[in-house]
Amino acid sequence: MTSDKYPVQPEPHLQTERETSGFDSLALMAAEAPYRLPAQLDLERVESLLTGKASATEDHLWSLREDPNYFAQQLLDIRDHRQEMIKDYYNRDHPATEKGREGVWWGRIIGNLLDEAYIPIETFSELCDQATQLRELQTKHESIISPTKDLPQDFLEALLRFHHFLNQATKGPLGQLRMVVVASPPLRKFYTRTPLADPDFPRISIRPRAGIKMTQTEQNLVWLLRTLWEDGDSLFLARLPAVVDDLERLIQSEQGAEDFISLYVAGVIGDLSIISQCMHQLEIYQPWAQTLETSFEDSRKEHEAYFGKKAEPWEKILEAFQEHLLEDTVKLGRPVAGRFTYPVQRRRNKENVDLLRQAEANLDVFWAEVDRVFYAMTGQMVGSSVVKLLWQPRLLQRTPEWVQPEQAKKAVQPPPVEQPLSAFYHGVPDYLQEAMTGSRASTQPSKTKAKMRGMTNKSSEAEDVAQDVANVTLEDAQPTFKVDQRALKAFRTFFFQPRRHLLARRDLLA
Repeated sequence: MTSDKYPVQPEPHLQTERETSGFDSLALMAAEAPYRLPAQLDLERVESLLTGKASATEDHLWSLREDPNYFAQQLLDIRDHRQEMIKDYYNRDHPATEKGREGVWWGRIIGNLLDEAYIPIETFSELCDQATQLRELQTKHESIISPTKDLPQDFLEALLRFHHFLNQATKGPLGQLRMVVVASPPLRKFYTRTPLADPDFPRISIRPRAGIKMTQTEQNLVWLLRTLWEDGDSLFLARLPAVVDDLERLIQSEQGAEDFISLYVAGVIGDLSIISQCMHQLEIYQPWAQTLETSFEDSRKEHEAYFGKKAEPWEKILEAFQEHLLEDTVKLGRPVAGRFTYPVQRRRNKENVDLLRQAEANLDVFWAEVDRVFYAMTGQMVGSSVVKLLWQPRLLQRTPEWVQPEQAKKAVQPPPVEQPLSAFYHGVPDYLQEAMTGSRASTQPSKTKAKMRGMTNKSSEAEDVAQDVANVTLEDAQPTFKVDQRALKAFRTFFFQPRRHLLARRDLLA
């Protein structure tokens, strides 16, 4: 046993948290934090986060314009999270939800939908542009940035500007939390509404409902959420990134906590989490993070003036989508019975295809009216990210007319109908296109543009625009591959196409 034939084996290696789960232990990171070197500002990660979020906001608006199901579901989610849904002391409904006041009620909901679809595009696009500029400046001055020296002036100014924009960007999600958390279906039972003397008074007073006790998990969850939406001294002292991290930890670790967070509220927390992560990256940029507040005070007026200029599109959007300006739009957007019925999951037949086409046409008419109101109120918003998006060559896919299966065997299957993201903006004259987008580059072939017949306040002309655009079909030639029957059967199994027939159950089990 003591000979060289049986050498002493080394002590087994104890795997770290990263090796077992792929992530560092939060407890270990907190214990080692005082002994670690100052972290570097990871602007590539910041840029990646903001780029992804900016793309997600654009896709959200695209889906609202393309998918009637998605549009109707978003309206219902916003309705369920408005404070008018909370009953008052006497268990009575809010006057705005009563029969005969549907115009006021849905006007508020549709106004929320439009604000929440347009404002984040402007916000995150601007933050993404600033993060890209910061990364380029950091790369430019990489050789001269040293902890013993001050930052280059242009890099410092861009850093302060980005920090100020992040602080301002948090006000949107924090304000949303203040409105939607107490009204969310899982937490609504803990709150009550003060009765209104004037049914048209928009301000609503909410307070905790007496006689209902919360568990410890519910108390901790509500306390963290209240700390965020009150945006007071507690949040200032604890710092936003720390509170958001603690909230996410509570939701993930405490049993039952996730049940009190609706998907709508989770989306707001997600937006806040992205902004807080960007702020955290600035806070760990030592030693310069210690002097950011002081440096900002020295140039506060310049940065506030710059923010005010960049925020002008945000103010115009909020003014354009006020309740009293959306009367005609609300009539077209209310999800009354059958207006947005979209049975896309059903087998295709003439009846279902007609329902699909009718829902898509109704949605196109609504957005044509929204674009008309938006353009009339905002005019030429030079540099607006929303206007640039509406001019992008994104196409909405629409359902073609029904063709009988017998005729389809003889004739070529009609391709899906495609139309521009905004029929209204693709009908604006070219000289206004250049002024609004700041570019001479055409984003859409001239043959696909639908021309407006005038810009009046009548919704019938918006219907004409949607009808004209619905008749436009873009040719998109695709290559054809010959396969045998077995391969064709496999492709039909994996790539479901409901245009012709549903796949038989025996084919799935074969």
